[in-house]
Amino acid sequence: MIVPSVPVNCQNCPHVQQSLLGACQHGELTFISGGKVHQSYHKGQVIFQQGSRANGLYCVHQGKIKVSKISADGKEHIIRLVKEGDVIGYRSLMMGGNYSTAATALTDCVVCLVPRTDFFSLIEQNAQFAHSLMRLLAKALGEAEERMLHGSYKPVRERLAEALLLLYNVFRPPPMSPSASPFPATTWLHSWVRPRKPPAACFPNSVTKGW
Repeated sequence: MIVPSVPVNCQNCPHVQQSLLGACQHGELTFISGGKVHQSYHKGQVIFQQGSRANGLYCVHQGKIKVSKISADGKEHIIRLVKEGDVIGYRSLMMGGNYSTAATALTDCVVCLVPRTDFFSLIEQNAQFAHSLMRLLAKALGEAEERMLHGSYKPVRERLAEALLLLYNVFRPPPMSPSASPFPATTWLHSWVRPRKPPAACFPNSVTKGW
């Protein structure tokens, strides 16, 4: 059973400063709070379908979500993973059409939906919010270009290591959590990616001894 614990006012949300809404003023956050709707989803539930009408901006308050796309051959491709403080659905809103991707809960989730009319009101009234949105769009475009480049030229070993690192960054516990590992994942992942010496170089006498 999901028990939502969403503050009535967005100003009291612990994730607001790290999200797109961190660019909003006090009055604007109050305005958003009056129109937002928080929704709870169990693990595996679909938050929005690919091809459905873009109704608003989704702000992740609790949980982890995958954003994916079904290709022409029917295969699912994971576009990105999102966590608390992230927003999804903004690109489709800007395009003025339907959602070009689907969003599915990877864990029990609580998300806040900002209606599309309120979203566009913020763009028109708050230049800082509009600039933050443009930076977010540019960042997403850059990440997509990097994925295309890495998918074409990087070896499988390195791509797998980067995927594991992405999962670690999304699912790792908070720094002060008792379950947080004191050993940084980047240490072993980077050492795992580096090319290893062939057996003959690691054991110079193995060839002569018939190993």
